Amino acid sequence: MKDYIRYLFGVILCMFFVSQVSAQQINYAEYFFDTDPGRGNGTALPVSSTNTIDASFTIPTSALSPGMHNLYIRTRSTDGLWSLNANRIVFINPIHSTFLSKIVEGEYFIDIDPGFGNGNSLTLTAGDTVSITQTAATSSLSSGIHNLFVRFKNGYGKWSLSQQRLIYVNNNHNIGQIVAAEYFFDNDPGEGNATSVTVASGNTIDLTNSISVSSLGAGLHFLNFRVKDSKNQWSLAERQLFYISQPITTRNLAEAEYFYDDDPGFGNGNSITISAGDSINLITTLNSSTLNSGVHFVNIRVKDQNGKWSLAERKLIYVLDGQLQNPRIVDAEYYFDDDPGFGNGTSFSPSAGNTIDISAAIASSSLDMGSHIFNVRAKDSLGRWSLVSSQVIYVNA
Repeated sequence: MKDYIRYLFGVILCMFFVSQVSAQQINYAEYFFDTDPGRGNGTALPVSSTNTIDASFTIPTSALSPGMHNLYIRTRSTDGLWSLNANRIVFINPIHSTFLSKIVEGEYFIDIDPGFGNGNSLTLTAGDTVSITQTAATSSLSSGIHNLFVRFKNGYGKWSLSQQRLIYVNNNHNIGQIVAAEYFFDNDPGEGNATSVTVASGNTIDLTNSISVSSLGAGLHFLNFRVKDSKNQWSLAERQLFYISQPITTRNLAEAEYFYDDDPGFGNGNSITISAGDSINLITTLNSSTLNSGVHFVNIRVKDQNGKWSLAERKLIYVLDGQLQNPRIVDAEYYFDDDPGFGNGTSFSPSAGNTIDISAAIASSSLDMGSHIFNVRAKDSLGRWSLVSSQVIYVNA
């Protein structure tokens, strides 16, 4: 039985990571959903031996139930070492039918809701949208104002909200024909005092007119339309909401600023020098010397030549302690197979430095014959441990 195995290790600590010196490549990848089947038992992904993988994979989800699931992907190197699992949450929609999502039924009712499916049926052809022209019976209604409601149902049996319209019922059948029409915006000037629209006399009219909005300011407005019959009776006004936008002009960006964490107010951040233009490509150094170590938010926004500020673009950053500008390795340890915890391995006691070169005899007399995993890691002057560098060894009688 050999009592000692001699290894030479070069350990380089860069920030928080230890690089493994040996040339290793990724030669296998696999994925699984929700429950880990064990390394090597997932579903293989097609990869070629390489140092990095940049590829798109199609992963079937037909076997998954609707709802939230976890997708895991991991890789294995040529020396048999597995990566950690990369995790993404995915959502599986219930089975969707194009036909079932279409409108398949419609109904109307007046004043009182009889309950879904109990209204007066509308004749329609199933589709994503429907256009309906149908006569609604009003003979049972009293003279006066009433509310007409229309709603629709899709193939899943889901009813829409009810669309409401105000109607007026006149039981005097000797009604006059429509002889005049007018429209107005926002405030009612009084019947007959709005902008006139030429119409042909009749019981109904089909009106297509261009309406000038040049006198209106930008923003929300109401368009109101009403008609008058031959008995000089005006209808109620039909109202529609519309929006007039500001004239579109080219506005260059003229100013930029950044701030950390709390917003000091528009124009009170740290100024960033930019060249005026409709877009900017910003590469600059941001001063973080006043920040404490830890997590912070950096926010950047721009202002156009009209004095309008954009929303702030926010990014999460981490500020390192100033001592980390020149980290020093002060300790190193090794262990076989199971991790005893940071600081509980067998110490190498290296000389402090940015890099260490260790040549030491490693006792293996306590190990059983066969394969084992030899692990080594280092610690810096701030007590931060590196990742573990591992090697497979074989103890032979």
